[in-house]
Amino acid sequence: MTRSRDFFISYNGKDVQWAEWIAWTLSDAGYSHYFQKWDFRPGGNFVLDMQRAAADSERTLIVLTPDYLGALYTQPEWAAAFARDPTGDKRLVLPVRVAPCETTGMLRTIVYCDLIGLSADQARTRLLDALRPTGKPDAAPAFPGQEAAQSPFPGPAAPAHPPSATASDALQAAARELRALLDTSGTTFRAQARLRDELAQRTRRRLGITAHFEFEELFDRFFDQFEPDELRLHRTMRAYTESVLHDYNQRTLDLLERSPGLADELPSSGALRLHLVLWLAKFKDVFLPTRSMCLLYVGVEEGVRFPREIEVELDAFLRDGRAIP
Repeated sequence: MTRSRDFFISYNGKDVQWAEWIAWTLSDAGYSHYFQKWDFRPGGNFVLDMQRAAADSERTLIVLTPDYLGALYTQPEWAAAFARDPTGDKRLVLPVRVAPCETTGMLRTIVYCDLIGLSADQARTRLLDALRPTGKPDAAPAFPGQEAAQSPFPGPAAPAHPPSATASDALQAAARELRALLDTSGTTFRAQARLRDELAQRTRRRLGITAHFEFEELFDRFFDQFEPDELRLHRTMRAYTESVLHDYNQRTLDLLERSPGLADELPSSGALRLHLVLWLAKFKDVFLPTRSMCLLYVGVEEGVRFPREIEVELDAFLRDGRAIP
């Protein structure tokens, strides 16, 4: 099948500035693409436009951010391209990371192009290099050995191998990874909370419920009375819990356990670890067997809340590079 454009640019609406910069950079370099802001015009059918753009593009470029990973509606946009190239031989799915985040599921198997921390010129060069079929440079690399005619360096000899990263460097890397994991989990939680509030409002209004129920109890008690549109919201929230939230909570716990030094720098890391252990246990023993559940909260009944101060401690540690007093 011949496809008329090189790329379909898949992005979350909150990242439109990055998406537009990438779209302009691709166009300026001679690549064709579908970009929703430019190509989906008033009067068109959004669903049909999206389907046509995905089907008519050779490759899918993902603008990778926590907001993108936290939105379920973006997943079908790249899933079709992934299905055509599950081994990655044709590189039909190209994630471009523009904000700290950690991929999950099938996306975790795909190498991304990282633009974080680069200047505009550096980002443009790296993005266009990522589109090339090979990473071979245009010019020959410098000879790594010593030239015969080179004068001896009067200073001390350089070590045969560069020094390994210090323990502080390793902790900084672990802290950055932890921040990215918490950012994506937080974005997903907020997206789920918006659906939660909508479903609770619909249910209470339609059924005339005046008594107070916590969200988990409300949805469990009236699950069998949900109408189709309410069941759709319920399934979407459950999918958030089963996929992104579970995966990221497990990865956060794994990170804390393989980086015990974080406990010396982040006083709340112990409370975070206990919160995650209880969340994962409740997920396995209570959530999965109960089809009427779509939310999973730990903290009120168990007395082990999520320690929000961990984010302040992380930011201080990453900024100052030292333990919190």
